[in-house]
Amino acid sequence: MADYNHRKAFRKALKTLLQPHYLKVIDFKESKIDTVQGEVLAVFYIDTGQFEQGHNLTDDQFMVVVELWTDSRENPADDLDDAAAKLLELTELHQGLAGCTWLPVDYEYIYDPDSFIGVYEQRFIVQKEL
Repeated sequence: MADYNHRKAFRKALKTLLQPHYLKVIDFKESKIDTVQGEVLAVFYIDTGQFEQGHNLTDDQFMVVVELWTDSRENPADDLDDAAAKLLELTELHQGLAGCTWLPVDYEYIYDPDSFIGVYEQRFIVQKEL
């Protein structure tokens, strides 16, 4: 049976990587986020996964979602664009995070007009050869 501690190691490394760049980093899915006006918070979690097998090679491939939250009253899209640019820059600089490769795939912007909260949601495919 393979060892799947690479998922824990990846989450720990990702949290360490993100902490200097965002006000707060949460490494699990929260149902409610307490934002701080004008600051960007990061939340991330593993969403789905699958095993790839063939030619005596087994890979664990999983989707990590990184959410960047802000309640900027001026223009949350600008703050989210800046925070997303930093996230994608970190992705390029740290391709072998905890022995896993991770590549950005799709993203989404979500806005709540009542609370002024904006969320940038970036999905990554993470792969680890077992």
